[in-house]
Amino acid sequence: MSSDDVPTELLDDWIRACNDVYRVLRRGRSRVGVLGEGETLTESQVAVLDSVAQRGALPVGEIARQAGIAQPTVTRMLKSLEARGIVSRRSDDQDDRVTLVELTDHGAELWEGKRRILRDFQEDSLRQFPAESRQQVVSVLQDFVQIVESQISNK
Repeated sequence: MSSDDVPTELLDDWIRACNDVYRVLRRGRSRVGVLGEGETLTESQVAVLDSVAQRGALPVGEIARQAGIAQPTVTRMLKSLEARGIVSRRSDDQDDRVTLVELTDHGAELWEGKRRILRDFQEDSLRQFPAESRQQVVSVLQDFVQIVESQISNK
């Protein structure tokens, strides 16, 4: 067995762990959507608002890519969020053919409350690790994200 070979049992454990991470993160975002004050958001809406809040005004296609959701689904979702006064659309100053989506003041306030809840969950989960291993945990997760992003981009 070469150093690149992965034993079947380890691979099975890895696959289960990856699926569990994905599942628990989705459940966490779903919980964030219903907790706190303000309006209830679905897990997908939380992902969309997170993309816009972190990066500012974005075209629909970029929001879909960042949130990992099909563009037609994001388009429908944004119409609903716009009707609720959470996001607004405007033309790109550089290219009139491009429509950008951004948070409204109401949306920014709503997102800030949801973001605080999410951050509290994330901080609490990091605190569950021994202090001396927290940096290593963060580094491994960052490496994992880069590896998966690279695989997605190359396929």
